[in-house]
Amino acid sequence: MRDHVFEPRDDDADRGAHGMFDDQAKSRDAWSWASMHRAALAGVAVAAVAAVIPRAMRRG
Repeated sequence: MRDHVFEPRDDDADRGAHGMFDDQAKSRDAWSWASMHRAALAGVAVAAVAAVIPRAMRRG
């Protein structure tokens, strides 16, 4: 039996990873996007907090 971890098992073409869940697969999702853009999301969160704090200080 050939090892197919580093080389495709089929000699004629590499068909990639496909199976019975192909019709349910999504090309994008919010969780992956957020995971790859953590720095930008952190910057937005800091800016939002910085905008809210002065308003809260004026009220109290």
